[in-house]
Amino acid sequence: ELQADALEERYLDVLQKCRAIMEQEPLKYEEAQQDFSELPLPKGWGGGTPVVIYGMGAAGNRLFDMLRNDARVKVVALCDQGMGGKGQQMHGLTIESPCDVLSRCLEAEYIISIQNRAIVVQVALMLHDAGIPSAHIYIYDEMGEKVV
Repeated sequence: ELQADALEERYLDVLQKCRAIMEQEPLKYEEAQQDFSELPLPKGWGGGTPVVIYGMGAAGNRLFDMLRNDARVKVVALCDQGMGGKGQQMHGLTIESPCDVLSRCLEAEYIISIQNRAIVVQVALMLHDAGIPSAHIYIYDEMGEKVV
């Protein structure tokens, strides 16, 4: 079972590893923008893996921009608790509430693109409680430009 403390510990561990990699091999943001297909994704993703982006603030928009032309994934839904259900459009998709997305996207990979650690933990627990296996819940680390 997914526990908040374990998830937070995993999140902190991943961030620490990403920062260490960044210090060893610094990559300027401008260089990263030049080739979005190089965004490191989890092993096994390919052939249009369905993805839901949860959180459509600045980080979610940047993540969508990186994934939109990536053949390994297909963004099937945008989800944001604050903006969902109001009919707001972004990138040609309607931003949906968590309930709406969960009712039709149980087989997708979920990438949480929220930078507040406490909210990331809450969202991950909510997704898990709604039936999304923990192996299908990922966190977008904006600092390290990685999905972990």
